[in-house]
Amino acid sequence: VSQSRYNEQDILFSGSEYDTASLLSFVGSGDGFVVTWYDQTSNNNNATQTNASKQPKIVNSGSILDGMLFDGVDDFFSITNSSSVDITASPLSIYATVYPTAPAGYVLSKNLDAANNNQYAMQVDTTYGLVTILEGASLASTGNNTITANAWNNLCSIWNGSNTDQYINNVLKNSPAKTGTLTSRANMQIGCRAGAGGTQAVFFKGNMKELFIFNTNVSSLNLSKLYNNSKKSTITLP
Repeated sequence: VSQSRYNEQDILFSGSEYDTASLLSFVGSGDGFVVTWYDQTSNNNNATQTNASKQPKIVNSGSILDGMLFDGVDDFFSITNSSSVDITASPLSIYATVYPTAPAGYVLSKNLDAANNNQYAMQVDTTYGLVTILEGASLASTGNNTITANAWNNLCSIWNGSNTDQYINNVLKNSPAKTGTLTSRANMQIGCRAGAGGTQAVFFKGNMKELFIFNTNVSSLNLSKLYNNSKKSTITLP
């Protein structure tokens, strides 16, 4: 965490939650911004933003926010490519807890190539709902306004190699067909669409507090566990 975009300090966990007392002691009555969002697995896929002006906010005037606040203008994180996120075949599951305050934005994007194809991505859209993008193919959930603006939404996309089950708040919305494999591409961005040549676009505006990527098919039991424990900082799946 950075203090008003200057000094930095790691904030560790106290039990299953991050240490809010240490966070407020460090930030004081000012603002706090996230420099590194640490991976809570052994894979070390840490999300980082070294540009102070593009760091999501976690403390506002001495008050801890409910999740990290992305400004919808240029806030985002990058994750260096690794074998654990470079998923090119099914199964693939993505889970996120978000509070969108603008009509559309990318939760995450595995890099876009020159032909505008993402390896995989998740987008929120208050018109088209949850949009999962696999190998450049946009798979939207059915029905308009299925994602609620200015409210917490728990989103999950599960690709099994034939279909992509798309859940909003633990309710299956649809299962559009998607077969084949995914082409390996470079780094990942959180909070925007990754563009060819290192550019970013379609920034997410709102709060985000959970993001999971699995190379497994999240069962209905584990999906319910994720949904029911969405306010906890750490969740253990069998």
